[in-house]
Amino acid sequence: MKHNACVLIAQNDQFFFENCKNFLLKYNIITVYVENNYHKIISAIKTQQPDVVLLDSIVPPFDSIAVMNALKFIKNESFKMPVFFVLSCINDIQLKNANLAAGALEYLVKPVDNYAMLIRVFNVIIASQLQKEANIDLFSKHYIANNSLCAPEDLEYLIFQILNEFSIPINMNGYNYLCKAILYNILNLPSNISLTKQIYPMVAKDVNSSAACIEHSIRHTINTAWQNGENKKMVEYFGNKRPTNMLFINLISKLITLKKAQNPNVL
Repeated sequence: MKHNACVLIAQNDQFFFENCKNFLLKYNIITVYVENNYHKIISAIKTQQPDVVLLDSIVPPFDSIAVMNALKFIKNESFKMPVFFVLSCINDIQLKNANLAAGALEYLVKPVDNYAMLIRVFNVIIASQLQKEANIDLFSKHYIANNSLCAPEDLEYLIFQILNEFSIPINMNGYNYLCKAILYNILNLPSNISLTKQIYPMVAKDVNSSAACIEHSIRHTINTAWQNGENKKMVEYFGNKRPTNMLFINLISKLITLKKAQNPNVL
């Protein structure tokens, strides 16, 4: 999977921009800097069409809400609204809710953990690309009609979120294969789809590989996470025995469906 995406950073902090650029460049994600000014930000988003925007809550002479609302009136069919992470020095629940209602994915109060935030940015981009590569529209529609647990645009992100909680290494091929396998497993619940006969071949077809290679890569990735002595999450759920691919995929699938059932608005 090629991560040739774009993140636009609208922050008057060159050190912050350099940190973001250096981190994202490792994953072939380009960063674009723009001065924290309403008109310049709107213009940059229109021309660059970034996948993600890191936006300050105060955008002279207006604010982040004004930026997101203005973009909703763009009538160019090729324009796709980016995902917004709003950063603010103001810890106010009403302001947070107003930004989320305007379209922000997250409202983060400074100082933020840059690494954790950039992992979330990375995961949003990968989730979007995964949906395109896996061509899951038909699966998503079927799943929503029968389960009503989540929207197609956030299911993939939940998978990445929970895998990160289990410290599954994102720099291995098996990570992406595991995400796809979990996705197909969830979208076909409760039909008990076969991992060996159906899910592995589905993933293999997506990535132009073999089912045996997919199975091996997933097993190696789970094993790598398992061998990390500090992985308390794995021990909490699986005790002292490394989980099989099937056991791990089924557990993560159930965690996601339970998480959505308990809180439909969770992300």
